Amino acid sequence: MKTYFNRLEKNQVLTLSAFIDYATGTADEWAKNIGNKDSVKALRMAKSFIFRALCIKCEQLDDLESDNLMSQSKKMDVVLKYRNDAIREYKQMLELDSVTPIQTSDLLDLCEKAMVACNNCSDLPSNCSVRKLFAKYDVPVCDDNPGIGGCPYSNR
Repeated sequence: MKTYFNRLEKNQVLTLSAFIDYATGTADEWAKNIGNKDSVKALRMAKSFIFRALCIKCEQLDDLESDNLMSQSKKMDVVLKYRNDAIREYKQMLELDSVTPIQTSDLLDLCEKAMVACNNCSDLPSNCSVRKLFAKYDVPVCDDNPGIGGCPYSNR
């Protein structure tokens, strides 16, 4: 019986362990702010299943290896980053003449001005070209809970 992990297995276990911490914090935050019990329940179930898988995977380890993993897992955090192909695509866009680089603060100022028109808009959010552009470029919404059929970029 194998009592240690190779590098890949160790990285997988540490990643999943960090995800458990992230999922726990996210579920707690969702429970306070969003109030959608089903999404919180699903997230906590996912966390439980990952924890169960890790317990099964780690039960064969000797005490020293287990203690080492526990110590390392407390130092880990989940980090979100763009994939290499997305970074390459972004760099290519910057090189094209059809793309105008703009500072994020300036873009958000322009978007804020455009959202004034959103307050007077009668289009359905699914048909709105401005909403699609905002979503494409990850513009922050002004209404976190617009309701059914409401637009998150309108603060009506």
